[in-house]
Amino acid sequence: MKKKIEIVILLAVILGLGAYLLLKRTDRVHYEVPELHKVDTAAITSIEISSAGQGVLLTRKGKDWTVGPEGFPADSRKVEKMLRSISALTLTDLVSDSKNYGRYELGDKEKVTVKASEGTRVIRQVDIGKAAPSGRHAFVMVPGYGNVYQAVEVYREDFQGNEASFRDRRVLSFPVDDIARVSIVTGRTTAVLTKQEPKDKPGTPASWVDKAGREAPKDEVDLLLSSLSSLECSEFLDDLKKESLVSPEVTITLTGSSEHTFSLYSKREGRTPAVSSGSPYVFTLQDYRLEAIRKAANQMMGKK
Repeated sequence: MKKKIEIVILLAVILGLGAYLLLKRTDRVHYEVPELHKVDTAAITSIEISSAGQGVLLTRKGKDWTVGPEGFPADSRKVEKMLRSISALTLTDLVSDSKNYGRYELGDKEKVTVKASEGTRVIRQVDIGKAAPSGRHAFVMVPGYGNVYQAVEVYREDFQGNEASFRDRRVLSFPVDDIARVSIVTGRTTAVLTKQEPKDKPGTPASWVDKAGREAPKDEVDLLLSSLSSLECSEFLDDLKKESLVSPEVTITLTGSSEHTFSLYSKREGRTPAVSSGSPYVFTLQDYRLEAIRKAANQMMGKK
């Protein structure tokens, strides 16, 4: 009798263990991390980003990208970051199947939804939540799965912002060494400096001289050129048009293999409008940049 009881107990244990292993195997299949196909970045023609009821649309125009219905040039560096994340989106771990999305900032009010399309067909969609503790991952969700996953090399901040955040803020660009002539006009006063390369002292830095042959402070000229050589604005003043601006306070013309211009105008409503040959738009600069450019221009004009 005792042996029969032991056999029954043993069979129950075996059946229980088998059921556990079967359920565990089924769980593993159910919670398998989806393997996403790689998307060809060249196939993506638009990127739509939405969050909390607000949206941004970026559209490919030939080799370039634009943002918004006005078709403003988009920041190519930001677009490239997004394309890399979209193309190689890789889910690494299952984080939660509890549908507690708010904890991961994947609720309707917090998540950032990204849709990449080829023409009218969406070829990649992902909801991006907050960053994971690793710093290299973000919590995400993908269509067809109600679970929260970790995705590697996805950074929520790359997809956040309004249309202005994704505009190309570069308004002037040139190689400093290419410039051979600097002209500064303030009102009716003009100062012209020409770069002179030393002929009898190889390796000696070039000097800048005015029309009378007087040498200008090289550090001030260098400051002005470096301030303008890779210039990014703080914001665009879309309520102003270039043709509406007259009588600039200062105009700087830089001549090398090509000519570059930059002008500052009187302050309007607390903002200082500026224009350049490198942008079709009116813009303004950070105060410290304005101060550096004005200071260098005034010293080159002989003002303090």
